[in-house]
Amino acid sequence: MGHPVWISFYPEHSTHEHMVLLDDGLDPRNPFRWTGEEIEDAAGELADSLYRCNDVRHGGHGHRHTTQDIKNAYTAGRNQLYAIDYSSEWQEIKRKIARWHRWKGPVPEMVVVPDEHDSKIWNVMIPDEDGTPVMYKGNQDALKDIMPRPEEVGAVPNPNGPGWTFKRRRRPRQFN
Repeated sequence: MGHPVWISFYPEHSTHEHMVLLDDGLDPRNPFRWTGEEIEDAAGELADSLYRCNDVRHGGHGHRHTTQDIKNAYTAGRNQLYAIDYSSEWQEIKRKIARWHRWKGPVPEMVVVPDEHDSKIWNVMIPDEDGTPVMYKGNQDALKDIMPRPEEVGAVPNPNGPGWTFKRRRRPRQFN
């Protein structure tokens, strides 16, 4: 299987991106190859998508774009086809999808957590490029004034495993 080829443009102050899919990459025997004329046609199609956009399109989220937006879309589309390594871009997208599935949602850039044995020590978890959590000792001086220690906010060591937990609070009664 090959890789898809697309061009896109997100106008400044817009509510949506415009994209033109040029090749779905499903047929590796027929990879997308472009000539100068095909590049110009593809860039023109991207510019046309902005020209046709109006208040009724995109589920009511569309709007009329300026002439400058349309010109910028044309230039951006043409430049993308000359400059982007779509094979690498597609690999990056697949890696991000795999990370999303691994975490069952957005992957955090960083998580600051107290050490499970000593609440005075802060650890920092940063996922690697595959999404595997990697723990580091945090800068204790930088974090001490920002983050309260777990005991200071009512947390206790978790008796059933690592980390800290809060005592269960009773919910207030609801009277009708």
